[in-house]
Amino acid sequence: MRLVDRHILRELLAPFAYCLAGFQIFWMAVDLFAQLEVYRRLKLSVIEVMGLYLWKMPELLGVIMPVALLMAALYTFGEMTRHNEWVALRSVGFSQWRLCAPIFAVGLVCAVTLFAFTEIVEPIGQERIERILGGRRAATEQQWRHNVHFRDETRNQWWRIGSINEQTGELRRVDIEYWNEGMKHWLIAETGAWKGDAWEFQKVKLHIYRPPELDLPEITTTNRLSLSHLDCTPGQIRTEMKISTLAKRFVFNPHLSLRDIRDYQRRHKTMDPERAAQLTLYWHGRWAQPVQCLVVILVAIPFAAAPGRRNVMAGVAASIGIGFAYFALQVYAMIIGAGVIVPESIATQLPWLPALIPAVAAWTPNILFGGAGIFLVRRMS
Repeated sequence: MRLVDRHILRELLAPFAYCLAGFQIFWMAVDLFAQLEVYRRLKLSVIEVMGLYLWKMPELLGVIMPVALLMAALYTFGEMTRHNEWVALRSVGFSQWRLCAPIFAVGLVCAVTLFAFTEIVEPIGQERIERILGGRRAATEQQWRHNVHFRDETRNQWWRIGSINEQTGELRRVDIEYWNEGMKHWLIAETGAWKGDAWEFQKVKLHIYRPPELDLPEITTTNRLSLSHLDCTPGQIRTEMKISTLAKRFVFNPHLSLRDIRDYQRRHKTMDPERAAQLTLYWHGRWAQPVQCLVVILVAIPFAAAPGRRNVMAGVAASIGIGFAYFALQVYAMIIGAGVIVPESIATQLPWLPALIPAVAAWTPNILFGGAGIFLVRRMS
């Protein structure tokens, strides 16, 4: 690594760390003030509250990391321009892109880190948060979700659950239709619990329909029955509940990982157009989110590092305004992408169009602002 690269990294990393920590502390203070009464009512200890915010950090990184990187890049470019370091380095043969290489390297590391946190750490964090809050809640009906119905098309199973405990995964009034060894089974149980690799049901009535006589079942009753081939886990049932809620309203950050989305699409070959469009939008949005860490650098360069005698702070202010316009456009593009439903007559003629519109909505802000940044940097060069 050249001396100039180390110098630019030193200039960038310090303000980036300050911005990241500052935004994190500010958000935690605001959220703590808003949720203080809830935590007091649940009688959470200081250690539990600290653990709660520790597991909330991955969710917050998706918002504050691009903003912190934008502010740090603006400050770094502005300081180097104000002290004529940028002009001096350009005069000895360094190109604009070469000088930005270490900053883009930091942006790439941030993008990979953000992707890993949102895909791996955030789902774990959501479970730990539910465990902390659920452990303190009274065993009331607030923990239970009622009338959960879904079909697992891959395994050809119909699940009808009267109530499910969102924290423990315990089931009540279970009704499941499934096929096993070429025979149709209809299971009715009072309760069910996941034991790690199998479901265990209590007070079971099992109807077995042997072909070709599917109208005369063999009926078996038992107090306890363990079934390993019903491998729809409580986590998959929670994903079903999350996505069933998405069909009713748009949620900007639904806490769905790429794995959750792909697994749901695999188990539901046919979906209504609104739900299919939302899942496609969230899929591309998950990939587009880390790219923000590179786009904000392209937004910062033309304004904070531009040569000339103009006021550097004016360029910084303009870049901040454009940066926030970029984030606002991202929100509106996601909302619009979730609301555009292709009519069935058009979808029949153009089967690729329903999947294209959400993808375009998710990637449009990155393409527009990234392309504009590249164009302006080229003009500077």
